[in-house]
Amino acid sequence: MSGGVKLQEIVICTQTYPRFQGDVNAPFLHNLAKSFAKKRSVTVVAPHHKMAKEEEIVDGVSIQRFRYAKDRREILAYTGSMHKVALKPWNWWLAKRFMSRASRSVRQVLDRTKSEILYAHWLVPTGMFAKKALRGETFFAHVHGTDFHLIQKYGFIKRIARRVLSNVDGVICVSNEQAEVVKSMTTAPVFVQAMGIDLEQFHAKERTAFSKNAIFVGRITEAKGVQQVIHAAKITPDWNFKIIGDGPDLDQMKSIGKDVENLEFVGAVENNALPAYYRKASAFILPSIREGMPVSILEALACGVPTITTDVGQITEVISDKENGFIISGDASSIQTSLHQLEHSDVWANMSKRASESVTNSGLDAATDNILSFMQEIYQSKSTIRGKSKH
Repeated sequence: MSGGVKLQEIVICTQTYPRFQGDVNAPFLHNLAKSFAKKRSVTVVAPHHKMAKEEEIVDGVSIQRFRYAKDRREILAYTGSMHKVALKPWNWWLAKRFMSRASRSVRQVLDRTKSEILYAHWLVPTGMFAKKALRGETFFAHVHGTDFHLIQKYGFIKRIARRVLSNVDGVICVSNEQAEVVKSMTTAPVFVQAMGIDLEQFHAKERTAFSKNAIFVGRITEAKGVQQVIHAAKITPDWNFKIIGDGPDLDQMKSIGKDVENLEFVGAVENNALPAYYRKASAFILPSIREGMPVSILEALACGVPTITTDVGQITEVISDKENGFIISGDASSIQTSLHQLEHSDVWANMSKRASESVTNSGLDAATDNILSFMQEIYQSKSTIRGKSKH
């Protein structure tokens, strides 16, 4: 890292964060914060939920959750589609209160910790309430797949994102495709870094035999293509399918798949228990309609599991068709075809080996160091400019 003034305290703010151990809401954010906490003092500011504590310390990370309504009305966060809930006319007052309480809480934490670094995950709405809390701190925004999707779909969200980006000192993107778009929207430095995974947990182990086991890991939503996984199970009875995760469409998906004998809904699984599920599978399926850079794909690849997925978001930056996985159209038939291809002699073994080799540089520690180095360089530069302006 650069010499000179060294950043010590970092405040991370976000619109979603794990509410309890094993929560399916953005576990990758806690993993990153936990990795940061090994090197710096870290406080996370996130929305409250009735299933979460207002204040706690988990794995060395101090967590402050802001309230914006009574428990039963805290309905904006942890839904998987915050923008849809917030845009309903009867929720406008709630959304306004959410933003004001969020920015106030961020400001209070910045004052208490005396942090000069504010690190916002997602541009909308986190970047919006983070921007309002600023009083000269060095401001970083981390762009994720949801941002990218909403910017491309809605003109008014793109305009909001531009305003946020006009205030940032640096931007982290999870893919090169994102970075190219973001560079056209800001003059701030843009750095590309995929979310890292814990390679001590997620890694391949020697497997002696191919087994017809396929898994899906992620939020149970229509956008993730879970229904196509269910249909694939129906038409591929010689394979066993596990759907791991929780989400707003879980009951609906269970209803659709209730009579499929070779399909199991496992429910939410804690992050440290996931490697065992990956290693028992011969295929990971993620037929999403939209994505950014899914952490679940990196986890599956690290465990040596060929991935069957769609060409959305930035997936093709890690998946090479017929090398470490299959790029498919997303319907059940294309999933079935890929599964049958894995059954051919040596195909699975070769793809499994290439899968684990393709993510050797995706470790969480490396990602943390890279982001901190980017932050340090910009923070140092800004501190130098401030020092000169005083003389």
